[in-house]
Amino acid sequence: MPPKLVDKGRVPIFLVGKAQSDILGAKLPSHRQVLSYVYFRVHEFREDVSEAANLAATKVLDFWKKARIPTREKKHVATLVVRLHGEWRKIQKNAKRRNDCQIKKEDKFKDKLDDVFNIAPSNVMNMITNEEDKQFFENQLKKGRIGCMSSIDLKLHQKEVRSLERKAKREERFNRHLQQVQSAKLGA
Repeated sequence: MPPKLVDKGRVPIFLVGKAQSDILGAKLPSHRQVLSYVYFRVHEFREDVSEAANLAATKVLDFWKKARIPTREKKHVATLVVRLHGEWRKIQKNAKRRNDCQIKKEDKFKDKLDDVFNIAPSNVMNMITNEEDKQFFENQLKKGRIGCMSSIDLKLHQKEVRSLERKAKREERFNRHLQQVQSAKLGA
């Protein structure tokens, strides 16, 4: 007889809250969101932590891509997720010890749970060209992750579309020129 599945969303997770089946929202993901998603994947689907970390990395990278902020490679993001899970497990294993050191560790961990899960490279501010994107990223790094992503910036989107159209026309002209040069060589 298969084991009875318990709705993990209703069972509180130590320090984190509830397990989440997805990472949602209009802000860059927090440590809490990433950890609750990994917990859900590990306990609901019986995946190992590295598999769940890879899925979480994909989800987190999607958010950062929408925000147009440069990120580390997926394998490095997955490593950060595994480290976060390991840090949480270490604190969880000693949860019954109620000494000052354990309480400080728990408080420090709880304090960072709602901060942004930062996957940006160290020189990210030099890489971001759009001033609004820089401001958004700086606000997300503050306590409480100030601000949120909205729908597509229409002006920027139109500018990018025009740029892609110009690039396509330039390539088309270049290809026509190459064909003319080749046909001239064949005719001579």
